[in-house]
Amino acid sequence: MEEKAVGPSIPPLAEELEKLLHEESEKTEAYRSQMTYLQADFDNYKKRVEKTLAESKQSGSDQIIMSLLSIIDELELALSAAKNKGELATLLQGVDMTLKKLQGILGKEGLTRIESVGKKFDPNIHEVVAKEPVEGKEEGMIIDEIRSGYLLRGKLLRPSMVRVAVAPTAAKEA
Repeated sequence: MEEKAVGPSIPPLAEELEKLLHEESEKTEAYRSQMTYLQADFDNYKKRVEKTLAESKQSGSDQIIMSLLSIIDELELALSAAKNKGELATLLQGVDMTLKKLQGILGKEGLTRIESVGKKFDPNIHEVVAKEPVEGKEEGMIIDEIRSGYLLRGKLLRPSMVRVAVAPTAAKEA
C-alpha cells in the first residue's frame, strides 16, 4: 500500500517561507529608511529651535544694552556738568535721575527690590549679617539693610543682607 503525503511538500513550503521572509525584510528596510529620514528631520528641527532661541536671547540682550546706553549718556552728562560748574547738587540730581531710570528699565524686565527694613526676618529672602540688641523692637525684626536683595520675576536673585534685632537680655547671655 502506498502512503499519501499529508500537506504540502517541503520545497513549496520553503519557497513560501522565503517569499514571506523577503517581504518582511523589505518592510524592515522601508521602516529603517523612514526612521533615518525622521531622525534627520528631528535633528534639523532641533538645530533650528536652538538657533531661534539663541537669536531671541541675543535680541533681548541687545534691547537691554540699548536701554542702558541712555543711562551711560546721562551719567556722563551729570559728571560733565558737575566738573564744569563745580556743583555737587547738579551731580547728585543727575545721579538720582539716572538711578531711577535704571531701576525702571530693570523693573520692566521683572526685577523687584525686596523691602526689608521693618519687616520680620525671612531666611528665604534675607541673610543675617549682624544681630543687635534693640529696646522696643521685636526679636527677629530687620533694623537695617546692608545690601539690597532682589527678585527676578518672582524668583530670588539675591538675598538682602540685613541686621536683625535681638532682645537686649539675649545679647547679654550670648
